[in-house]
Amino acid sequence: MHIETGFRWLHAKAVQADSGTALIMSANLEKHGLDDGFELGLRLEDDRSEELRTRLERWSDQAAWELHPAPALGDVAGAVRVWHEGGLVDLDVTPRRCVDLGVFTAASAHALIAPKEPEPPRIDGLPRPDHAAGELECRWFVQPPGLHPKAGAVTRPATAFQRAVDAGVIRMVSRAEDGTRPDAGKSAKPAPYEPPVFKEPGGRLVVAIQSPDEMPSAREVAVEVAAAAIVVRAEPPSR
Repeated sequence: MHIETGFRWLHAKAVQADSGTALIMSANLEKHGLDDGFELGLRLEDDRSEELRTRLERWSDQAAWELHPAPALGDVAGAVRVWHEGGLVDLDVTPRRCVDLGVFTAASAHALIAPKEPEPPRIDGLPRPDHAAGELECRWFVQPPGLHPKAGAVTRPATAFQRAVDAGVIRMVSRAEDGTRPDAGKSAKPAPYEPPVFKEPGGRLVVAIQSPDEMPSAREVAVEVAAAAIVVRAEPPSR
């Protein structure tokens, strides 16, 4: 495989043929330099041609860079310079690199999915110098939404039947053996949902949980009250 080598600012133009003839010139090996431009050159033979070959081989052996016109993924590693928009961009290419893309909050605790798929950071279409790699692994953390600090608890309303009993519209007959009703005289009061339901300042209803074990019940309550999301609340302060 032929590999072109060179130094950053070396501008010499010379060729040496297997026949022993060499040429030092000002022309580039392209149409403008060889066909259209006005260039100068010096033909060398014998000892001077061999001296040129020796110098070219020494330059090639000591060259700091190799030219890869269209490298495939994984062909290069280490310090590289990429020609981009008229300039050289220095990159450090590693075989594999892991990039932390940060923390994202899901819309609901029951589906820990980032609002949108994160993208690797880029600068002008090129990977950032500290992110260039043959294989790039991107990681991000998705956390559940938390309970709004100003959200208020919502209780489960008493049933219409129980409200009628409390108002005396319906008379309850005790079935106890002693003729009394165990809960006689007690009024039905609104009870909290389990897990609890909260209303945020904007009017959105959410179900709050404190552990993953509450998730099945939370999903049922969310359907019952048409909650917008399941959120996580902090543990209550110890007394």
